Amino acid sequence: MENILIQAKGIRQCNENIYSQFDIAIMPGTMTSIIGPESADKSIWLKILAGLEDFEGGELELMGKNINSIGRQGWLDSRKKIAYVGTSTALLSVLNIMDNIVTPALYHKQGSTSQLEERALGLLSQIGYTDFQSLQQLPAYVDAEKRYQALLVRAMMLEPKVIFIDNLFSRIGVQAKQMVRTFLENQMQKNNLAVVLNTRNIEFACRYSDTIVFVSPSNMLVFNNENELQQSPDPDVSDFLKNYYMN
Repeated sequence: MENILIQAKGIRQCNENIYSQFDIAIMPGTMTSIIGPESADKSIWLKILAGLEDFEGGELELMGKNINSIGRQGWLDSRKKIAYVGTSTALLSVLNIMDNIVTPALYHKQGSTSQLEERALGLLSQIGYTDFQSLQQLPAYVDAEKRYQALLVRAMMLEPKVIFIDNLFSRIGVQAKQMVRTFLENQMQKNNLAVVLNTRNIEFACRYSDTIVFVSPSNMLVFNNENELQQSPDPDVSDFLKNYYMN
């Protein structure tokens, strides 16, 4: 299908303890949540799907092109269309918040400094970052929640077709979670953005995701809704849900 953004067929992690295979197609305007036990290395799966981690076997296509034959220019082009925000992704310590946000877009010639700063302010407002005075400060002097919001806005400045987010909500409070969720939903509706994330929050995954992917060291299953997940006869799924709700 022409509009598939990311497609994985039978790929495996380069880890002898993880022998599940990943098969999935990421479509525009959808949210895909990856859940499962910590032993499944969900963060690694996310990096593999984003084209940032090696894998074994199978095939991975980014924007319709096989990653193994995409070439240097194809790789560079794909990086503008695929955003990734990981748990270790950070702002540059020597640049203030605004410069951190607009510098990648300036590098890729997405507009003038004034144009990009205006666009950044609009996105920051949408995500709930309203302390514009702090945009002139270095990251070290801005709280972690604002830094995380700035990271998400920086990722969106290149107008990606898909964004991968590792452990969504791990660095923000309750009110900011609502703003970030609304921000992502608006981007999905307005720009047909695809969102792929891993999360420890099953309630969030079930309520807002178009696709729920369960991974364990030995298994990978795709569910379309909470009902399918809850009624799965798979013992790995049952054990995971039981442990989740007991804790």
